[in-house]
Amino acid sequence: MLNSTFRLFVPQRRTVAVWAVLLSVTAAIAPGLLRGQATTESPAAKTDVDPKLQLIGSLASSHVYTTFGYIGVVADNTKKELYAPELVDDLMREVVVISESLIKQLEEFQNSNLTASDAEAVKEIIEIYRLLNRESESLRAYAKDKSEDNRNAFDKLRGETWPRVAKLVGIPVETPPAK
Repeated sequence: MLNSTFRLFVPQRRTVAVWAVLLSVTAAIAPGLLRGQATTESPAAKTDVDPKLQLIGSLASSHVYTTFGYIGVVADNTKKELYAPELVDDLMREVVVISESLIKQLEEFQNSNLTASDAEAVKEIIEIYRLLNRESESLRAYAKDKSEDNRNAFDKLRGETWPRVAKLVGIPVETPPAK
């Protein structure tokens, strides 16, 4: 049953390999996001890494990173007029719906028995998702009206969001220019 369900969501083996690599890379570059420390701040507290918290941190950071990239790809195709405004609207609404659902779940998780540092990390992820939602809304506006004001508003949000995404994932903010 799991295998048939899995095939519904991942129709190609290549996609499985891409996700496996993505998750492996994310786990390697963002190991400190949620360290899973004990639920007390006492110096005598146990500091073993909770694998569940580490997994949540790795998945959240990879999803934030890929969502940022996805919005960028849609923006590039919008600017080149390869995507109709209606398609952009649909795609960006999906981003917002998914992000809002994750924000709600992360807020509930944040109120659980987390250390202060873990709660702060979850708060940062929530804030980044909110920025991504604002980016999505801004791209929807740009797709409908390709004015300079709308383009500048979108670019400004991209510029605000990227440093926080890069820090969360653990990569340099400054990326080399594309060749």
